Amino acid sequence: MSVRQASRQDIPAIAQLHARSWRHAYRGALSEAYLAGDLEQHRQQVWQARLQVADPTSLCLLAEANGQLQGFSYVQADRHPHWGSLLDNLHVDPDLHRTGIGKQLLLHTARWCMDNATHPGLHLWVLQSNAQALAFYQALGAQAVSDDVWSPPGGGAIPRFCYAWADVNHLADMPARHP
Repeated sequence: MSVRQASRQDIPAIAQLHARSWRHAYRGALSEAYLAGDLEQHRQQVWQARLQVADPTSLCLLAEANGQLQGFSYVQADRHPHWGSLLDNLHVDPDLHRTGIGKQLLLHTARWCMDNATHPGLHLWVLQSNAQALAFYQALGAQAVSDDVWSPPGGGAIPRFCYAWADVNHLADMPARHP
C-alpha cells in the first residue's frame, strides 16, 4: 500500500469510494432514498469544490494498492480554536476494514498536521450509531469531547460525537503497523 496526496484527477474515484462507504456505514442513519439516489454525483460535487483549487490549509490523502483506491482522508488545519484541525473524512473500502489502512491514513494525516497546523489538536465528528468507527477512534486514543445533532443531506437529524486528540504529536508517534 502507498499513500499519496490526491489531485483533481482522483475526484471520480474518491467520490465513488465515499458513496460506497456512506452506503455501508450510514445505512439506517441517512435516508434510504438519499443513499439509493445519485450519491456519487453529490459526493463528486463535494470533492470538485475541495480539490479544484490548491489549498495549503487542507490535505486529501489516498491509500492505494495496485492502482486501486483503498481509502482516503481529508483534513483542514486549525478549524477549531480549542480542538484544532478537523479530520473531515476518513473512509476505507468496506471490504478492507480492519486491515490497518485507516490507521495508516490517520497517522499520515497527523504528521501533516504537525507540520502544517499551528494548533496541536485534531478532531472529528462521528455518528453515535457508528459503533465500528467509535471503537476505532477510541482504540487510537481519541476522547469524546462534545456532541450535537447533524442535519445530513437527504434530511433528518442524527446524533453525533466530537472525538479529539489534544496533541496530534502523540498520535503521529504511534507505530504504523496494524495490531
